[in-house]
Amino acid sequence: MNTKKIIIIGGAVLAIIAVSVSLFKSSKDSDGVSETQIPQEEALDVTMVFFDQWLAESQSTTTDPFQSGLINSTRISDEVRNMILDKKANKAEGDLDAVFCQLTVPERLGGKEIFKADTEAQIMILARGFETKSPYQTVATLSAVDGLWQITKIECLQGEVPPEREFDFERSGFLLKSVPAPYTAGNWHLIYEENGTPGHVLPLFFDAESICVALDGTEAVCDPNQFVEPAKALLQADMLDTGADVRRITFES
Repeated sequence: MNTKKIIIIGGAVLAIIAVSVSLFKSSKDSDGVSETQIPQEEALDVTMVFFDQWLAESQSTTTDPFQSGLINSTRISDEVRNMILDKKANKAEGDLDAVFCQLTVPERLGGKEIFKADTEAQIMILARGFETKSPYQTVATLSAVDGLWQITKIECLQGEVPPEREFDFERSGFLLKSVPAPYTAGNWHLIYEENGTPGHVLPLFFDAESICVALDGTEAVCDPNQFVEPAKALLQADMLDTGADVRRITFES
């Protein structure tokens, strides 16, 4: 479910774009960058595949991105690779992780396209699942290399991210916990209709940023323990590989 993402950009992100002008100019001199070969793949997809794999291996108890060889991926430039290795070797208490830009490994990630041209792009990666909203974000700069996207810079920024005015996913349906395999019974899902076909199932993930709107219009942080199934609702969410990161649920009568 790959949707085109449109966001309203605030002050913190405008600063990113201002910096990106010089970044993109210098990136033209990077080894192997071809301005004539336009990637056919989506920059956002490439970025999230790499970051999601880095997250999975960082959460693993049997491997990590360095043991597995992910650090040697051709999706990152030598400059980025050396930056990650250097920060790992010199990491002190209180330093942000070089990839996630967080103090601890997040539960999951979300991504937003900030800028995209034929051979340059910037993607913001947001940490999800913390009890309180993190003030840190990762910004990945990508350049076209031999017709493929490569991450050529990773930056950590601090500041509030403005509210998003459009969501990856917006559908009305019914909230249910009683779902068949392979879905996990006991977790909340949205059952909805797509193109006239009913019965689509979407796993839901909640965090401190998930807002629920009651029938009387009252807004509060979602408490799934208070849900009653089946409940009719409008879901607005960001899509993950494993389901939907709930941003807003509006209950309907």
